[in-house]
Amino acid sequence: MKVLVIYCTAFSYLPNVKTIEDAEDITLGKAFNDCIVAFIQVEAEDEAQEIAGREKKLVNHLKWTARKNLIFRCSCATCFGDVVPQKKG
Repeated sequence: MKVLVIYCTAFSYLPNVKTIEDAEDITLGKAFNDCIVAFIQVEAEDEAQEIAGREKKLVNHLKWTARKNLIFRCSCATCFGDVVPQKKG
């Protein structure tokens, strides 16, 4: 798994190209202030590892990054362009 984590004072996106035909259509973008953005790439060799272990390691890394930057909201962006805000706390 490769993860690129960036601290942003402002981050926004606007869906442009749909690459997965059977995915739902998303036409509205979003904007976030003072957030952590993580671009996550899962690779073939990651499939050999237990999913719970991969998720825990990723979540712990994102929480550490948020604490380091004194952020209480963390946004994860996948390579498909959708952003999933996590709950505060």
